[in-house]
Parts: sequence; C-alpha cells; structure tokens
Amino acid sequence: MKKIFIFLFVFVVFSCKTKTRDVEGTSLKIGDKGPGGGLVFHIEGKYIWEVSKELGVANWEEAKTMCKNYHGGGFRNWYLPTNRELNWVYEGLVTNGKILSLDTTDWHWSSWSGYNENMAWAQNFFDGEKRAFFKESTMGVRAIRIFDK
Repeated sequence: MKKIFIFLFVFVVFSCKTKTRDVEGTSLKIGDKGPGGGLVFHIEGKYIWEVSKELGVANWEEAKTMCKNYHGGGFRNWYLPTNRELNWVYEGLVTNGKILSLDTTDWHWSSWSGYNENMAWAQNFFDGEKRAFFKESTMGVRAIRIFDK
C-alpha cells in the first residue's frame, strides 16, 4: 500500500510540474520538434520560437484568424509571425531543408502591415525575397509561438 501511495504521489507531482511550463531544462535545438508540435526555428536567451506546419492558403485577414485559432499541442498562444520572425523561419529551417520551400505556395504572410493599410509583407520561402502584397492576395500561412526554456 505504501509503495502505491508513493508511486501515485510522485506521478501527481511530476504531472503537475510538467504542465506548469512548456519545456523545463530543455535541450531543444533549431529543427527539433517543439512542445506545440511545430519546429523550433529560433532560440534567444530564455525564449524559444516554434513554427507550425503550413495551415493552408488565405488572404491576410484570414491568415491572422487561422493563426489565432490554431491550438497545436493544446497551446493557445499561436499567432501570425512578424516579418522578422518569418525571416528567422526562412534562415533557420528553409535554408537547411527542414521546411521545404513549396508545400502549397512559396509565399507566406507576415503580420506586418506597415507598408500601407491595403498591403502587408510576405516572404518567399524559395529564395528569401520579401515584399508587400495586397491583403486580398492569398499566401501560405504558418503560425508561430514563443515559450520559455
């Protein structure tokens, strides 16, 4: 009976502890699978970024909604990447073959719309080119999230 109690106590403590953080004492590297099921593409200080699989093709407004509604790994903190984060995905995963440039499209939306109210920035995963497109255009969509080490 005492052994069962100790086992259950350890199991409950361990289960609770792993749910309070994404990855504790992680040794994740660029290209590894993250806790949300995406691929790790950037590590800086105590933070790690992961990117989802391609969620589909959509216009810019739909892309933002798709990312917000994505709950990979049960996490609800996914979002459309900034142009800087999208470039980190390209540099960290596309250039070394961890993500193929063409799933359904080469171009992927970023969340940055600073060009003007009708356009937003996208990046080409084939050659790394970045430019603004009309928000009604359809591009590939990948969500990202940040978590603590």
